[in-house]
Amino acid sequence: MDTFVEAARLLSDARVDAISWSGTSAAWLGLDYDRALCAAILKDTGTPATTATLSMVDALHARGIRRVGLVTPYTESVQQRIMDTFANESIEIVAERRLNFTNNFSFAEATGGQILDMARQVGASRPDAILILCTNLRGAPLVEQIEREMGSPVLDSVVLGLLGGLRSMSVDFSHVTHAGQVCAWTW
Repeated sequence: MDTFVEAARLLSDARVDAISWSGTSAAWLGLDYDRALCAAILKDTGTPATTATLSMVDALHARGIRRVGLVTPYTESVQQRIMDTFANESIEIVAERRLNFTNNFSFAEATGGQILDMARQVGASRPDAILILCTNLRGAPLVEQIEREMGSPVLDSVVLGLLGGLRSMSVDFSHVTHAGQVCAWTW
């Protein structure tokens, strides 16, 4: 955590209005880590902070979404820990798909076709939303297509990292296009 706070200190020297950690490890480490990190950044720098995972959970809670489909590149053991973390937040994973990749670089090599296939598979269970969870997955360009096909909102962790940062600065992001229904949400 000290390394992240030091990085935030360096960023705050540029007089930024908010800091968003575009990482998803709290999804399997537990949200308390990200909550503590954001509190430490605020205390040390005076700059509000959020993370992609916290933004995703906040958006789900604000909309009352409790049943989701989960798409990741991770392994079964990591996926189970993610499911446990979301269960602790009263969010049920009703369907999940994963690629069983084991390193960060391989996550970025996932194809659009692989991501679409997994989203379609979890969408078949009619979740209230579909989560694409990993900031190394290129799910953002597919959000609108998946929403059209599946009829469920799609929350991509890259998009939520950005929107969470904008939200912490009270910036209206409803004009953001091509990033899905979540852009029009109030949360």
